[in-house]
Amino acid sequence: MTDRKKDVSFLTNLPGASQKLIFFGADLSIPESFNAAIEGCSGIFHTASPMDMEMNESEETVTKRTIDGALGILKACKNSKTVKRVIYTSSASAVYWQDKDDNVMDESYWSDENILRDLKPFGWSYSISKTMAEKVVLEFGEQLGLDVVTIIPTLVVGSFICPKLPGSIYTSLSLLFGYKIKLVLLSANEILVWHKWYVWVSQLFGPEFDSYVMCMKKYLMENVSTIDELPRGDKNPFGFSHLPMVHVDDIARAHIFLLEHPNPKGRYNCSPFMANIEEIAQHISSKYPEIHIPTLEELKDIKGDKLPHLTSKKLMDAGFEFKHSLEEMLDDTIQCCKDKAYL
Repeated sequence: MTDRKKDVSFLTNLPGASQKLIFFGADLSIPESFNAAIEGCSGIFHTASPMDMEMNESEETVTKRTIDGALGILKACKNSKTVKRVIYTSSASAVYWQDKDDNVMDESYWSDENILRDLKPFGWSYSISKTMAEKVVLEFGEQLGLDVVTIIPTLVVGSFICPKLPGSIYTSLSLLFGYKIKLVLLSANEILVWHKWYVWVSQLFGPEFDSYVMCMKKYLMENVSTIDELPRGDKNPFGFSHLPMVHVDDIARAHIFLLEHPNPKGRYNCSPFMANIEEIAQHISSKYPEIHIPTLEELKDIKGDKLPHLTSKKLMDAGFEFKHSLEEMLDDTIQCCKDKAYL
């Protein structure tokens, strides 16, 4: 966290926080600010990364900050003389963006920065920064003689403690959050009318998510010139028929597993399976009939893109076991959203 005053009560209120949790002022733009936090540690989880989805900063600025921050932390780890291993949290966005149509991708796949620059998908500078940063930390760790391992989660779901709804849950459960409204106000005189249901419409709707909604409005205004360019459900660039998800408890356990493993090497995908939209809808409609979502009949007309499956074979071959089923992922997420009045 930085020196700016922020409400961290959701952390300080955790059980045992007063005895086990210590806060340090730090900033990724000032890598040496992490020295005090790293001193005396034997293992480091590097989970922070700038996320400028509104593209207020240039790709170069975002990428430089991400890489410089990561390298600065690695140097501090090396200088500490106590850190034995660093676990760097990467992103599936460092894998997916390439010109291959393979249905399954292992750790040998990397996103292509040039493809991202050409296509400029939503949040593309973040994807570039994560791709380049992961490559750099692996290479630099080897040069320093520092044990660096990267872990690649997909959409993280389950219970959350942060005060705002995480974007990964917003995307994964778009069936819940996108069903309320069918119009998007782009400006005083412009309204985009969606002609049918789209799987990922939650990216656009919901008064609870003003900042995220504004990001997508800005993106559409800059990249969609006519109503004819909007997705019609056959090949929807904003929607997916299959989604890779991982429970937050499993991804947390995977971080600890790799920290404690005797000899982990390189990258590790962390995603147990692909969930198709029909499976998600079936579970929600049967267990939560009070929640209004599109019917299975309506969903049959949707042919969104199917993201490749990031196989976790390498992680499981090392001995890791995923604990949570799709049903548990959905139940934990929905219950948490209810508890926090999002549903």
